[in-house]
Amino acid sequence: MAGLVLLDREFDGAADELVLIAVEARDGLQYGVPFPVIVEKLTNTRYEPMGMTDDPEIPEASSVMDYVVRRLALDFMSFEDRRKIGIFTPDEQSQMPSGDASISPDVPAWLS
Repeated sequence: MAGLVLLDREFDGAADELVLIAVEARDGLQYGVPFPVIVEKLTNTRYEPMGMTDDPEIPEASSVMDYVVRRLALDFMSFEDRRKIGIFTPDEQSQMPSGDASISPDVPAWLS
């Protein structure tokens, strides 16, 4: 995967976090870390700002980093790869049988 991720921040206090996301992902990919590993490690990071989003596919995020990584996973990973680490859209989540054993234990309570 090659390219550029542009982030438009609409709130204060997230500049450092956005730089951290960019550096982390860039360095990991340059040194051969598979994208799913980066997504798995950075998903569910928790710090302010957190909460509701305007994205219908990711209604809530535990941090800006969590949101960005989930957005990239939804855009660039297959459903099967995302299923292994527990990243689903609300529609995908609602179509799964309750108690599906393939959902990662790290999935936040609001998503299960």
